[in-house]
Amino acid sequence: MFTDQNGYVTKRRVWVGILNSPDGWKTMTEPSEDFYKKELIYSGLSGTTVELNYREFRRGYAAPAFYQSVKYDLAESKTVQFQNLTIDIIAADNRQIKYKIVRDR
Repeated sequence: MFTDQNGYVTKRRVWVGILNSPDGWKTMTEPSEDFYKKELIYSGLSGTTVELNYREFRRGYAAPAFYQSVKYDLAESKTVQFQNLTIDIIAADNRQIKYKIVRDR
């Protein structure tokens, strides 16, 4: 649904030998020290309640302390705020969500 990312990821090829890979090479990714990625993922609708999952990655790894599931009742308000993100929900069902970003930051 929504992704914010900082930093960079470097890819490099390393020789691992013909017994360990079909062509003998393995591609490795290495995130920078300051790499982070934040995701807000739509998980569906139950009645009038939407569920969103927030995940945060640091140096390319999911941080268990940075995972959160939140629910919002659209009968109360169609405006959702999570951290510095404010969105207006236009439509939602069990498969998809249509929204407009009101504020980011």
